[in-house]
Amino acid sequence: MATINTLHRFAQIEWENKSFVPIDGLETNDPPLRITRALPQVTFRMPDWDAFISEVEKRFPNDKQYKLTLDECIALCLYTKEMDKESLYVLVNAALRSGNEKKRNSWLPFLQLFYSAVKKMPNFQGRCWQAGATGILDQIELEERIAWSVLNGKDISAYSCNKNRNEIVILPGTRLHVNDVSYNNNLGINEIDLEEIADDVLELDPVEHETALCTSKDEPFNTINKMEPNGSTALHAAACYGHEKVVELLLQKGASCTTLNKYNSTPLDEAKTDRIKQMIHRRMNKSRFVSESIEWIFPTDKADFQAHQYWKIMEKYGQDPQFYKLIDYIKKNYLEKDLQHTEDIDTVRQYFDMAINEKDPVYLLKAYTAETGFYSTLNIHLAQLHLENLTNDENLSQAYYIRIIARHPKFNTLWYKGTVFRGMMITNNDLCQYQIGTKILNKTFSSSSKQLNIASTFLCDNPHKDDRLSTICIYEIRYERTALDIQDMSIFQDEEEVLILPYIAFKIIDIQINEDKSPQVKIKLKECEP
Repeated sequence: MATINTLHRFAQIEWENKSFVPIDGLETNDPPLRITRALPQVTFRMPDWDAFISEVEKRFPNDKQYKLTLDECIALCLYTKEMDKESLYVLVNAALRSGNEKKRNSWLPFLQLFYSAVKKMPNFQGRCWQAGATGILDQIELEERIAWSVLNGKDISAYSCNKNRNEIVILPGTRLHVNDVSYNNNLGINEIDLEEIADDVLELDPVEHETALCTSKDEPFNTINKMEPNGSTALHAAACYGHEKVVELLLQKGASCTTLNKYNSTPLDEAKTDRIKQMIHRRMNKSRFVSESIEWIFPTDKADFQAHQYWKIMEKYGQDPQFYKLIDYIKKNYLEKDLQHTEDIDTVRQYFDMAINEKDPVYLLKAYTAETGFYSTLNIHLAQLHLENLTNDENLSQAYYIRIIARHPKFNTLWYKGTVFRGMMITNNDLCQYQIGTKILNKTFSSSSKQLNIASTFLCDNPHKDDRLSTICIYEIRYERTALDIQDMSIFQDEEEVLILPYIAFKIIDIQINEDKSPQVKIKLKECEP
């Protein structure tokens, strides 16, 4: 039994397609029992119990990250601990699989404590793996073919007895359909592709997958847009089968709306319901690659001088080597005060927390590229700033944010030179103010793409509700410290994003107008000498 236990948690020994009685009382308003009372003493006994408890207490003296109680920490560590005799996870899952209500109820107090802890863990959405016994293939059925990524996983790596395993728990009640069974010639193993079924309410349902699965994870941002063996992404599948809640979650996590599946269709083409079409349209219409207004300072011969003055002031800010303290300042004085009602601000907070805890500025860029209200609100505030007010206390957060992204050495390899494209909706009055030779100064972060079709696609998906003209701006980036190639950092990697920094001066070198075509206007801009 000890040999099996080593990987038992990460191995599926059997899998029977049947329904089970719901686990009543798993979630309760009453506080769970202490760990010593929650464990069934007749079934489970652990040698060196006191030493184990002491070890957990030392490891988590005061859990501030997820605010777990000591008993909750012990429950997670105990579930992941390998033992010479039957480990706890073996006993728990055997009871859940048995269908014997008495056996299951004997573990209910522990399950309540374990579930209380797992609920506080970060969500995991993406691809994860588990080993399976050879005989499991005989129990797999392929009649139903529906596919998308795991949406309800919980990342318990921080509390696992082996943190290197990147452990994900898939809770009882998770329902899975077989997508594909294939043989991997390189590894010499069979691969079973299972993807989660989700309802509009993503809570515990009558238990169909009865055990608490433990799996090992891959990076969710890299997998959510993965082309699956069936030739579609998770978003294609969710849209096709009409699973509106899943579509909503996938869009929030960065699922691409422009990827083509093997049928040469986008998720919008596959959408089954009008609401799904509206959600995808809304995501596309909110694109960072299309501006609904002029973000430039109006034409001025002093654009290059103004750019120099802005950056002269900016160089004084954000130079603290302990930059994560500045990020904490931004979070407390900007996110929590000025952006508390911004759409999906919790997602932005999570990225800022990761930047602070991991001391990694990359998460500031991920926060910007996530489809939340953050980037649009930030740019509105930047557009409203005047040079003389840049150093005011109420504006320091924006100054710190710009300075960290523009000058942190971790981004030195990302400087981009070349041509990029950005969409814009402008009025005839706006257009009249631009002439070849005019200099302009952008005051905001401007997302652009190395691919014309990306900016054009988003531009065409913006409905023309007035007399504004669809416009493509073609930027020639000539110098370092002007724009960052953030394709690999963006959660929408297919968009090949280049982020143009604020306070960069450009000169208009060409304007083409044809109101019978789309885009109706093309403006070419060349970066001024710094």
